[in-house]
Amino acid sequence: MTDSTEGKSEKGISTSDVTQLDVKTGLHLAEALQLQLDVQRLLHEQLEIQRNLQLRIEEQERQLKMMIDQQQKTNESLLKGQDLDITPFAHFPSKM
Repeated sequence: MTDSTEGKSEKGISTSDVTQLDVKTGLHLAEALQLQLDVQRLLHEQLEIQRNLQLRIEEQERQLKMMIDQQQKTNESLLKGQDLDITPFAHFPSKM
């Protein structure tokens, strides 16, 4: 063996090997960053969807409360109306 071959085997890794490792590491880092950006984008989209759903739920809650309030007012009106309608009939004798 020559001295240069022995020197290479003693060093273990040549400059070209280091360059290849750096390129592979860089590619892996770029891929990991891209995946992280993709996940972040998906999470952002999911958050927007959840916000929109929350707004729709809150709007439906307001509408239901209005409907319940209106129904209670209607029921109260009907009950008061029945009391008023019953009172005049109490003054008339039954035809039986």
